[in-house]
Amino acid sequence: MSGRHVRGVWASVLNFRRSSSTRVVTWPCNGRNNQRWTANSNGSIRNAGSGLCLDVNQAGTANGSTVIIWGLPQPSNQTWVRA
Repeated sequence: MSGRHVRGVWASVLNFRRSSSTRVVTWPCNGRNNQRWTANSNGSIRNAGSGLCLDVNQAGTANGSTVIIWGLPQPSNQTWVRA
């Protein structure tokens, strides 16, 4: 899975960082590992550059909640469903 293209931008790990709590932002496509993601059968999405999972910070549910990468299993805020 290489990401979903929306208006010329992709989900990108900020500044190619590899540590938990790093924000995920939208950024023009660059084809690098900070924009490469793998959808797993358990609903998690893992980043190729960091090896960490896409996560909603502190299990936020409000519009505008911060999306980050995180390493520890957090089932409720690391489970994603395709719409």
